[in-house]
Amino acid sequence: MTENLHDKLITHRRALHQIAESGFNEWQTLNYLVRHTQNLEGANLSFIDTTQAQKISLKGGIKLSDYLPQEEVKHFVLGKEIVIPSLCVRFNLQEQGKVIAIRSDMDALPIVEDQSSDHLPKILGFVSATSCTHACAHDGHMAIALSLCEMVPLVKDDLIKNGVKELRVIFQSAEEGCQGARFLALSSFMDNIDEIYCYHLGMGLPSGLIAPKVDKFLPTLKFDVSFLGKKAHAGKPQNGVNAVKALADFISKSLDLMEIDSGRLINFSNLQAPGARNIIPDFAAAEGELRSLSQAQLKAFEMQINDLLDGIKKETPSLLYNFKVVGFATEIKSDAELIAKVKQAALDASLQVTPNFDFNASEDASLLIDKVQDSGGLGIYFVIGSNLKNGHHHSAFDFDEQSLDQGLSLILKLLVNNKN
Repeated sequence: MTENLHDKLITHRRALHQIAESGFNEWQTLNYLVRHTQNLEGANLSFIDTTQAQKISLKGGIKLSDYLPQEEVKHFVLGKEIVIPSLCVRFNLQEQGKVIAIRSDMDALPIVEDQSSDHLPKILGFVSATSCTHACAHDGHMAIALSLCEMVPLVKDDLIKNGVKELRVIFQSAEEGCQGARFLALSSFMDNIDEIYCYHLGMGLPSGLIAPKVDKFLPTLKFDVSFLGKKAHAGKPQNGVNAVKALADFISKSLDLMEIDSGRLINFSNLQAPGARNIIPDFAAAEGELRSLSQAQLKAFEMQINDLLDGIKKETPSLLYNFKVVGFATEIKSDAELIAKVKQAALDASLQVTPNFDFNASEDASLLIDKVQDSGGLGIYFVIGSNLKNGHHHSAFDFDEQSLDQGLSLILKLLVNNKN
């Protein structure tokens, strides 16, 4: 990797790190990506504008207001009103050949970044300036994908020689919570793709290693649950229906169903019960998620959760509840042909290959890969090794920036050395 390209990778990563934003709020991030791609030779930029969003809503039966932030501000990019802050950079290279897609996620986590004196982003002055943190390497994913876009004009002839008709670099909003891919899968971003490549930095794999064959993606279901009871004076609880009691009962019984050894996981967060200490609360809500080792196991788990809710309702008939699925991801089965290509590209880039790697997490890129595979194309999710200071989703998370060079080298070798 040349010094100039290395410097660009680092510059992009650190700039994006400072403007970390949560899912569906990545407007500064989108503007940064647009600013660095709009004038590239051969680049055509596509967005999820109002027209696209309406089509997605109709096609998927999705009520956009259930997912997108409730705000009056409208966002315009290059003169278009953009509804979902995602971006597709298209390079149309020739009339015949394959359509290849590279996907990167964009969002950060709602974590305030560590301010300790030994935290590298703090030391070097690129700590997040927002209430969010790129604690899952999405800033690195974007830096690789953005630098790839900048390299395309330089390797255009090699891409053509290797049979690439169109290269799409897709930047996806809202991966955390497994919501963003649901929208992209229904968008024109995903039309007529022959091969899609998705990747992640770190995940416990050391720097210099590449994992082309990745297993144990955990299917997941993200949900909101709420209970509606009846207010009453706290001195006369028998006159009310306590929504907090119902929520607490549900959470306690749900957690009892968790089996860590068999991969049945459940978690709750963001509990709400507005009111006063001397009033029986009539409303209580929480956000939750289920994870499992297989889609069948997840479905059975979901049925048990619904049975718990029905049981609580039967105990207190006047109590109402609402259970709403707001995000999901499935298993990923990468295609053998692409596993072989990534392995060869890693070797060509002088990187070591690990034969098998367990992801042990969820990833909504599964919906994009499913979309391509269901349409007759091929898909893969691979891991780029990167030494980590702390684990993913930690406030002091940081990764080895040298792995950015390794990831970009791998993808360039993949695109220009392998016959597509």
